[in-house]
Amino acid sequence: PRTSRQEILQKLQKKLDAHVPIMISSAGSGLVAKLLEQAGVDCINTFCGARLRANGWGTMSMMWPNIDSNKQTLDYTQQDILPAIKGDAFICACLNPNDPLRDMRAVLQDLKNMGVESASNIGPSVSYVDKDSNLYKVLRQSGITFEEEVEMLKLTKEMDMVSVGLAFDMEDSIQMIEGAAPDIFCFHAGTTKGGMRGYDTGETIKETAERTEEVYARVREINPETI
Repeated sequence: PRTSRQEILQKLQKKLDAHVPIMISSAGSGLVAKLLEQAGVDCINTFCGARLRANGWGTMSMMWPNIDSNKQTLDYTQQDILPAIKGDAFICACLNPNDPLRDMRAVLQDLKNMGVESASNIGPSVSYVDKDSNLYKVLRQSGITFEEEVEMLKLTKEMDMVSVGLAFDMEDSIQMIEGAAPDIFCFHAGTTKGGMRGYDTGETIKETAERTEEVYARVREINPETI
């Protein structure tokens, strides 16, 4: 069954009004997507990192130029995820807006054609690269920028899709909210700690929560309509 931006946001607003948490979770295979939907998640994320996880690799392996990340996302969303679920959960495709070989309007249209009405900017993102590194400076110089991610989120809303924005720090969070006003904003607290290939920064859950809420408080000031 098909859904729409309006239907998705109405369902989420009902949960907000009832103070019921919204759950967004990623799936790298049809089986995981099916189990997530049965467990009651609201949204299933698809991105090439999730598919690589299903193959035993860590998420950050998606950052290397050994795969076409957007093609991976489009293909397995259509072939593995959509056939496995009933449609109780909506799908958010996490894209690489800095793909130099694709027009993002065409990519978003492909998603709409297959029945996906939501997109996000993480999958991969330039934000995974430390801002004080030489690599980050070189990427920006070559046109791989966070601004491209903000522009894609603006386009997502213009195409009547649900936009889900992610940012890694206060500066980018403010830029995203002011520039794209995404329907949903999620603060990316950092690299996953557990599992087989997790990376431990040493930060505690309490510290992560405090850092996250500081960003959310600022985001709410700028745009209270963003979930």
